[in-house]
Amino acid sequence: MNSDTNTIPRQCLQCHAPEGIDVGSCEVWGGVEYYELLEEWENHQFDDWTDEQLADHGIKPEAFDKHRRDLYRDLDYADCGDYTFGHRWTTAEDVAEQMADRVGECVHCGARRDAVNIPKVVACADSEALGLIQYPNLNTPEQP
Repeated sequence: MNSDTNTIPRQCLQCHAPEGIDVGSCEVWGGVEYYELLEEWENHQFDDWTDEQLADHGIKPEAFDKHRRDLYRDLDYADCGDYTFGHRWTTAEDVAEQMADRVGECVHCGARRDAVNIPKVVACADSEALGLIQYPNLNTPEQP
């Protein structure tokens, strides 16, 4: 048996097209109610991301090898610790503009800046009829 028949071709890191098969232009299509062109590139990207490309995307040099073969869209969901900017904390202005629920929460991963001081119970006002409902906060370690 030829070992070449068992190899999986590399895929384009942008549009997921398999290498060696002519699929035309490098495009990403998608949508919910209608199908549309979301992104388009001049060339396919079959080679690993270069250090420069990863740095341009905000990845720290020490995390380059970890993300060398990530798909283009997955680069937006790397761990906050792998980005040069780290966490992106919400501000009082974000809350005032209804862009966030509370101050000090990372918009990328949801971590809380004051994670040590999270209350043991999270309250949720469901409706006037139900009043205030309390749910246990599963993110807080139990206190002795």
